[in-house]
Amino acid sequence: MDAKVIKVPSFLKPTYETDLIRIGQAKDGGYLIPQKSLEHTKILYSFGLEADWSFEEDFYNRTKSKVYCYDHTVNWIFFFKLALFRPKKNFLIRKTNSI
Repeated sequence: MDAKVIKVPSFLKPTYETDLIRIGQAKDGGYLIPQKSLEHTKILYSFGLEADWSFEEDFYNRTKSKVYCYDHTVNWIFFFKLALFRPKKNFLIRKTNSI
């Protein structure tokens, strides 16, 4: 199958190049961000965490920045389903002074 070419409006095209690195998993939990973001970010706010926090964990491990995560869908029902349907999945809820 031939790839379809999509023309992007010029105002959406980047005006400069940057070194992008992948943080987190290769799936939905990971993202490409500029390398300089790691060097200059002191606090990360994350919304919509769900069950994959690999981006936030990787970001913290690389920067030791404070990470604040919010997700209104994560409650006791979420953890019950996680334990019930993914019993081999290890999960840990922890609070430390460094995060």
